[in-house]
Amino acid sequence: MESSITAFMGVGIWIDGDKKKECVKPIVTKLCQNITAFDVSDKTMQRLGGYHFFRGQPDGILGRQMCLQMMVTKNDQNGFLDDQGSEMKNLSFLIVIFCLLAKVSAECADSCECPDFSSLRLSEADASDYQFTQLAGSAANATCVSPNNFVMASQFNETEFPLPPEANRFFMIPALGRNALIPASSFELFSYFGVVCDNGSWYATKYPMGISYVKVNEDIFTNTTYVESYDGKKTRIVWFACNNYTP
Repeated sequence: MESSITAFMGVGIWIDGDKKKECVKPIVTKLCQNITAFDVSDKTMQRLGGYHFFRGQPDGILGRQMCLQMMVTKNDQNGFLDDQGSEMKNLSFLIVIFCLLAKVSAECADSCECPDFSSLRLSEADASDYQFTQLAGSAANATCVSPNNFVMASQFNETEFPLPPEANRFFMIPALGRNALIPASSFELFSYFGVVCDNGSWYATKYPMGISYVKVNEDIFTNTTYVESYDGKKTRIVWFACNNYTP
């Protein structure tokens, strides 16, 4: 008797409802390709083919939803196993799958494809001005304690909004009321600028005070103030400093 089982696992993890990661998929797919010892009757195949499993991750930090869709096909030339033997084997199969998903789900949720966010901070900046706490996955709390002259830098070939007329290549993303002359209160970068990790890089997606840039052949910054159409557009963060002011 020649029989085979082919399983496809479509696995997605949604972080805060808007971020999908698929690091589980290749691991589960590889496992399924290696499992060939199960003969599946028509009755059991129908049961397995319609199952959808939803597993929440209530860790209080990230809202996740895992969806496992399993489709089983069979090729059997000489008959079927009896229902009892078939169902016992498929019960073992499901237990293996659930144990694997529990393990790789935790690993995916706690991993981050981006480098340490703190590595973007200027090395010469005062470390006492900055506090960082890594949370699950790509979530974090990055707080500028005394940001009297906060600076976040990028360039126009690293953003989704258009290049202003006569603008130089580089620009800054300012923060409200934070400059060398006005005492500033602490603020958290991830929430203030909508910082997200995408494809191995850190991006800002919110610009409460717009952007500041220098026109070609000029030394004076032009500030756009808040521009509603900028919100939601991604800008790769090249570097930042909580207090870049040197008296």
